[in-house]
Amino acid sequence: MDAVVDAAFAQRSTLPVQVETQVPAGCVDTFADDLSRRAGRVRIATDAPTHVRVRVEAQPGGYRGEVELVEEAGTTRRALEGATCEEVIDGLAMVAALAVDPQADTSPRALDAGVDATADAERGLTPPPADAGIQAEPADAGAQAAPVDAGQSGGWSWAGGANAEMASVVPSPELGFGAFVEVLAHGPGLWTPAFRGRALLSLPANVMSAAGSGRFQWAMVTLDACPLHLRLGTFFSAAPCLGMDLGGILARGEGGTVASVEETRPWVALRTFGRLALHPLRWARIELEGGPVVPFVREEFVFQPSPTVFRSPALFLFAGLSLVAQFR
Repeated sequence: MDAVVDAAFAQRSTLPVQVETQVPAGCVDTFADDLSRRAGRVRIATDAPTHVRVRVEAQPGGYRGEVELVEEAGTTRRALEGATCEEVIDGLAMVAALAVDPQADTSPRALDAGVDATADAERGLTPPPADAGIQAEPADAGAQAAPVDAGQSGGWSWAGGANAEMASVVPSPELGFGAFVEVLAHGPGLWTPAFRGRALLSLPANVMSAAGSGRFQWAMVTLDACPLHLRLGTFFSAAPCLGMDLGGILARGEGGTVASVEETRPWVALRTFGRLALHPLRWARIELEGGPVVPFVREEFVFQPSPTVFRSPALFLFAGLSLVAQFR
């Protein structure tokens, strides 16, 4: 009789859980196995009312993951970051296991292949049932974990995109448009440098005076370096950057002592700025940036013999928006 009561109690205490996971290429998906191992009362099922959704993405310096637990009482979310995909998956599994079972196992996961069924039994863990409907295939006991993609946990990758920038290179703040390419490093810690080269061309700006009219337009190539990247939660990052502008200002004047004259003058400047990025997808991000620009060359434009029409400022601010697609 006692055995029957114990079996019935165990059946009632079992919690069916439906699991959905999304992990990047090169990452071994062991979430369902990890959850079952940590929470003995969990039974993976395809039609369970309790729903666990997991998403893991690569980021500069490692990986970030989010677990969402949907129950009748409501929805809860937690996010974690780690140096490797395995760490993040196991951490998310621990968070989910504690949410559904306060007695869940919280011991560190053995990431090597030496853990067998006997060791699990000694720890009081139970393997997932054969009919559990696990969406991620369990790893073979004697198999090594697949290597993490080197382009995400270390090494270099490249990106490209388009951007718009507002700057006061000419008499009035004008909007410029351009495109860029970037190479960026991946690895643990803050030191994940990125180098970007871009070309920009502004819309023309017109200046009117009693002596005549002027039309100004700037074109430049900028070279930027952002040596550090700081993660701000799950989807945001920030970086301090330093850049160099090389280009020219095209000026066309009509009036004064000469009917019409057109000339291109050099533009060289140093910019220091901050960059804030939103990472909605593993391969895409949206960036806002801005900061001061200090010209090395300050040109002066006049209508002879009238006073100065425009002189490049000693310092001004710029702001920009970029759309970035990252490739391996």
